[in-house]
Amino acid sequence: MCYPTDGVNKGISGAAFDRDVPLSDVFTAWVSGAKGIPSSSTSRARDLRSITVGAGFGSTVGSLLGTSIALAAILGMAGYFAGVVQAPMTAFVIILEMTGDHQAVIPIVAVSMIGYMISRILSREPLYHGLSRAFIAASIRARRPAEKEPESTRT
Repeated sequence: MCYPTDGVNKGISGAAFDRDVPLSDVFTAWVSGAKGIPSSSTSRARDLRSITVGAGFGSTVGSLLGTSIALAAILGMAGYFAGVVQAPMTAFVIILEMTGDHQAVIPIVAVSMIGYMISRILSREPLYHGLSRAFIAASIRARRPAEKEPESTRT
């Protein structure tokens, strides 16, 4: 069985990624996003999958270019995660704390900003804002009938 953290650990250690790991993570991230429920457990799972997909893409690009797979995985995680959450500083801090690679601070910041800018070009609204808007609208619609009781039932 493959867990999302397996991909991150492989990428950071410099091991090559299995080809099916990033594809399965992209699929599970898409399915969990299609649910449209921004609960904390779903959000954490989506964040971890985003980091894993970024590590997969980064390590794949690093192995194709013949550079350090570990550094490429870290940069892929930072860029992809910053693009998904549209919060480059948050992505930078999380990836830096998670990997402990303090020698790559400048590249991680740069890639986080690039991922954020590309994401803003593609979608003006951050992912969690859109998800919360749908969730709040559904809860308001569900609450309205309960507030409008018929006058005949009141005593």
